[in-house]
Amino acid sequence: GQWKMAGSAAMSSDDPKLQEILVQTLGEIRYPHAVPALKELSERQGVLPRVKEAAERAIRACGGEAAMSQSVSSLYYDQALSYYYNQDSVAPDSRYNTANVWYWVPGQGLTYSVVPREIFGYIYAMRMARNALKYDEKFYPAISLWIAANLQRASRLAPGQIDPTYGEDT
Repeated sequence: GQWKMAGSAAMSSDDPKLQEILVQTLGEIRYPHAVPALKELSERQGVLPRVKEAAERAIRACGGEAAMSQSVSSLYYDQALSYYYNQDSVAPDSRYNTANVWYWVPGQGLTYSVVPREIFGYIYAMRMARNALKYDEKFYPAISLWIAANLQRASRLAPGQIDPTYGEDT
């Protein structure tokens, strides 16, 4: 699961070859949680036509034809709900006390922060809700979900624990 999340994060790259490899791989394995990032990539300005076509094929493979008609915002919101409710398909591995939150850093590449497993889903719920709002600032359910996830994230930290994605002030 973690490498699939990393692959979804890496789609933020501007490298068309990397984008094409990632969307083809995610489409071949039919990874449903990649659909919002695939849809985002397929609609991004400046994406090569062959990458856009590969992303659209992957969307259909991972999310079905119905995903093609959904907005990027609604896809990210649905994903945020999955993380918020800690659905098995997105939950971190229960054998470990920590989980990785993946980022794409321009000029640096793929990186991650290690977080306590208890807050992993809330961090990703916040990220997905924020992405929904990025594409539709009036997608109000995403605001409520972001706030709820942030409150849960803060309340689940054990005394002395920090969320490295937020800092020590949380």
